[in-house]
Amino acid sequence: KNFNKTREENVLAEKLFNLPISKFPELISMEEGNKKYDLIYGIYKEHVNQLKDFSVMSWSKLDASQLIASAEKFEKIVKKLSNKYPAFETVHPFVKLRTTITGFKESLPLIESLKQPFINERHWKRIMEETGKDLGEINLKTLTLSKVFELELQNCEEKVNDIVIEAKAEAQNEENIQKIDQAWRVTNFSIVAYKKGGELKGYAMTSPEEIRQTLEDNILILQSLSASKYIRNIKAKVTQWEKDLNTINDTIDTWMLVQKKWMYLESIFASDDIKMQLPEEAKKFGKTDAAYKKIMEATYKQQNVLQACVKADGGNRLNDLKNISFDLDKCQKSLTNYLESKQMSFPRFYFISNDDLL
Repeated sequence: KNFNKTREENVLAEKLFNLPISKFPELISMEEGNKKYDLIYGIYKEHVNQLKDFSVMSWSKLDASQLIASAEKFEKIVKKLSNKYPAFETVHPFVKLRTTITGFKESLPLIESLKQPFINERHWKRIMEETGKDLGEINLKTLTLSKVFELELQNCEEKVNDIVIEAKAEAQNEENIQKIDQAWRVTNFSIVAYKKGGELKGYAMTSPEEIRQTLEDNILILQSLSASKYIRNIKAKVTQWEKDLNTINDTIDTWMLVQKKWMYLESIFASDDIKMQLPEEAKKFGKTDAAYKKIMEATYKQQNVLQACVKADGGNRLNDLKNISFDLDKCQKSLTNYLESKQMSFPRFYFISNDDLL
């Protein structure tokens, strides 16, 4: 303004003294340059004000699409300005403007990826470590975009992407663990009344093939999780489930074997003749029979597989079934010895099966 005022005064003086009117080309050039700088500064100021508006936004309520739309708008403005004034490519204020807008846009994919629901406070602490910026205690409910801008994410894009990839993998692993947990909450045995000759003898378990299939599927999932390098936060859960599923598998195998032995021997030792011939063995079987029936009655009332195999009896269900299996084997051996003694007394009995002989 001062230069223009001086020019006007000089022009008036030149007219007064009938002198040639000066053109002041340097002043005109300076004025045109200032208009261009004003244009650059106006865009820069608008961008800065837009960022200030974004900065106060709560991270939890942030809509990344708004940021992307704003970045694309300013990018188009800068591109249009560059096409109109090619010389701006070497003008420092313009280069600064374009660098600022480009940097903002390049940070948006990272900001958008960090808006994923699987990114939590723990991951933000990792990001602060990688960027070397300390934002203090992270609370996603009170975190604002201005704090995120302070991290200058575009300067460590690779590290941030690695953290996002890790967080996503961890979330998938946690989801798989939750699916396993949910599956065994609702997986039950099928326990039915066991009758023989119309008389209720106790309870029996139907074929657990579907349970075995679930076991097989879940064990494969756990093996996959164990091979993942992103299970640090659920390692203890994976290890516990591996232990529990192996226990369930071993318990079912032992249980079905015990049930088969019990069904066979129960019908034999229920005979009064056998009780008379083998009173001690019948007494021992009676104790084993009572112990097994107690387990089956408890399982009939609580048929959940995890409860019945892992948590029942203080976690000793497998050992209890193994002890019952051992006792049933002893009863079977005593019965076999008894039959062999009869066969030795009456050789023709060798040609008769044990079942028929009984």
